[in-house]
Amino acid sequence: MRAAWALGVIGTPALPALLRLAEGDDKQMRIEAIRVLGVVGEARALNLLLIGLTDEDDRVAARAARALGKIGDPRAYHALTTALQHPAAGVRYEACRALGDLHVVDSLPALEELASYDEGHTHWGASVAEAARRAVEDISAAANPNHDAEFERVSQLLRDQMNHTRRA
Repeated sequence: MRAAWALGVIGTPALPALLRLAEGDDKQMRIEAIRVLGVVGEARALNLLLIGLTDEDDRVAARAARALGKIGDPRAYHALTTALQHPAAGVRYEACRALGDLHVVDSLPALEELASYDEGHTHWGASVAEAARRAVEDISAAANPNHDAEFERVSQLLRDQMNHTRRA
């Protein structure tokens, strides 16, 4: 696992080694390599992560979902939407988070539906329905930004800074 972390520190040049680790037989090493692929953020890992999303080990599938969200490639949208139906709550939770990161408006109906009925919780106690609601909020906010409120906030910050500079 330290080797995978070290490869992540190296970044993009270590991508081939990380991809080999993510395809290996050691489940813990695969989970760690997939996590690091998400941190490195290389779209070239997309196919491997999409395959990881269907892994029989729900820890691998959940880590792949999270990595896909971190990479932010909208091509993962369909696979992540399908993962909302995964039997493991942890995978559904991470798929919600990843879809929230992608900001694909087409995922809103599936997320809203999941938020309305999913009573699942991850092994650490996080609610899948709450993750779906947060993803809906994130996607909606990205699709309909409130520019007026943001302009007012930035204007106020600038006024405050100018007043502070004048007093100094």
